[in-house]
Amino acid sequence: MRKLLIIVASVMACAVIHAKDLTWSGGNWNFTDASWKDGSGNTSTFANGDNVLFDDTLASGTVNLTETVAPGSLVFNVANALNVASSGNNFFGASSIVKNGAGTLTWAFSANSNNGFTTPVVINGGVLICDGPNNFGAFAPVLNNALRDYIINNGAELRVAARNCFGKCDWYVLAGGGNCVRLKKGGKFSLYLPDKSSNVANSVWDLYLEGGTLDLQAKGANDTLGLLLVKNKLSVLGDTAYVIANVAGYDYQHIAINKSTPTYFDISDVTGDDNPDLTLDISLTQDISGTPQLVKQGAGTMLMLKRNSLFKSNMVIKEGTVCLDYHDPAVAEFGSCNTTVLGDLTRSGRTITIQDTGRLEIKQRNMFTAYGDGVNAGNTIVSEFVVANGGAIVLRAPSNFGPLTLNGGSLQLDETVDYQWGAFSVRGAMKIRGSAPTVLQAKGRQCRQILYREYATVFDVADVTGDAAGDFITDLPLVLPNYAPYYTDSTTGEKYPYGFVKTGAGTMVTTADSSNVGSIWMNGEARVAEGTLQVDGNLGKSSAVVVSTGAYLAGTGTVNNVQIAAGGGFRKTANQKETMKLLGNLTIGENPVFYIDNPSGLDSKKIRMPVLSVGGTLTGAENLANAKFYIDGVEQKDGTWAAKIDGNGRLSVGAVTGLIVFVL
Repeated sequence: MRKLLIIVASVMACAVIHAKDLTWSGGNWNFTDASWKDGSGNTSTFANGDNVLFDDTLASGTVNLTETVAPGSLVFNVANALNVASSGNNFFGASSIVKNGAGTLTWAFSANSNNGFTTPVVINGGVLICDGPNNFGAFAPVLNNALRDYIINNGAELRVAARNCFGKCDWYVLAGGGNCVRLKKGGKFSLYLPDKSSNVANSVWDLYLEGGTLDLQAKGANDTLGLLLVKNKLSVLGDTAYVIANVAGYDYQHIAINKSTPTYFDISDVTGDDNPDLTLDISLTQDISGTPQLVKQGAGTMLMLKRNSLFKSNMVIKEGTVCLDYHDPAVAEFGSCNTTVLGDLTRSGRTITIQDTGRLEIKQRNMFTAYGDGVNAGNTIVSEFVVANGGAIVLRAPSNFGPLTLNGGSLQLDETVDYQWGAFSVRGAMKIRGSAPTVLQAKGRQCRQILYREYATVFDVADVTGDAAGDFITDLPLVLPNYAPYYTDSTTGEKYPYGFVKTGAGTMVTTADSSNVGSIWMNGEARVAEGTLQVDGNLGKSSAVVVSTGAYLAGTGTVNNVQIAAGGGFRKTANQKETMKLLGNLTIGENPVFYIDNPSGLDSKKIRMPVLSVGGTLTGAENLANAKFYIDGVEQKDGTWAAKIDGNGRLSVGAVTGLIVFVL
């Protein structure tokens, strides 16, 4: 049977505790070896595994630990106040550690304390304070490469009173261990930081918020590492939503994430609805050095409110919702790329990935940048948004992006929103990837996509279908303010085209009427550099389409001027009767190409169709004599196919033996 060793700390002149080498010194109890007498005065030598009880029921005092011992259970019954300090080894390798009583227990340990144990600390009542020097050399009983749970039960509090006294920060780099805090319902976890600036912060390995109170109270100007570093996981469980906010009047307050490995925010749906389960009205922070990453998981909603965040890491939203908002909606009108709720979006190589069942909801307009003119147009976003494998970006207000990739994910618009100026714009490349077509549908009032003035947005569309079917299909009007198709730099005289550029081997299909959308319409140059641009709507009365070598123009809609470069051409489906209408002029370069898709397997000798009708002038008609013809990728023999333009400017193609010009 284990022995129970009772040590009572007292400042009274008549000590009631008897111990062989226990000496009285200035009101402190000092352990100089591990050989004590029991409460009856009998000599008893401590053996590892014995249970130890600290009791302050007589009076408060301080215990200085100098011995390396390993008790069985270590119990602190504190009705008033007890301080435990150590500058050497201590016995926190007990099989269990329990804090009982309504009083306050204070621990202060130095860095060389033998604290590398995994024993849980259960706080059943009162307050347990972790305190220590303000430097790198003090932390609560656990070292790296070990995990220790601090369980805060109903009516109890765990209070961190100094920097770096609860978990060693090491400039965001942790070696796989630390303290884990489990905040039960009715408990309280407090960080009371003093007024001193230094490059250290407290850290937790895991923080489980299960219904208790989280109280982050800076008591002075905090350092740049913030209030708390979460090394591995922050979880919201139970039935209580949490708000983590800055304390008014104090600087540099934020939640940091690990630098060397991902940090997980695992947010359960504790509210049972779309209301936030965790609200961050505080900056997140981490530098992009190494491979830092914040991963949002769990079905709950995390609301981020802090503008001008210091956050610079990659982010992955795998489950649930991350919602972006501002306290003052008017502020969103003046968004800046490096002061967003998501932090600095001008960081090259940084990605915000929304995948699987994750959603990114944008609730205010211009949250990433304000709309502008010119080559830079105030948008210097180079961090990429990637929507993949079922993920979604939900726009509750117009937004401006930099690089944007849809890889099996979606961009969704709210049908109740008045998008006014435009639904969204992309300054950079909008990439379409995946294994199925991407469909982008207009919703809401006055819904359209706005292309930047004096800048050419790139639609990079991969051939995800492997055939002529549309790979990116949108009914959003592609519109620009009504200005000349080129911006001329007043200093250099250089001309910058604007509109959009189609790249990639796939087919982009636009079905919208972009000819008259309010006071603006498609007025720039659509350059088909690769693949196919299929216009089934109206691209605009002031638009220009330039088709590069090896690229194609297709569709049955309306465009203005069209220029086909040498080796560029048109794409049609076999025996399709509808034709494209050109309001303006057509220029055909040398060796044009006509690509015919024949999904029904028709006899090539019976295939004939109109291609387009030209309302303006035609230049380069003589080049049709040297045209090349392909059916499903197979080139037709010379002389078996031909293209012909009738006197009304209607261009048709077909087998030589049965070429028919349709007069429509």
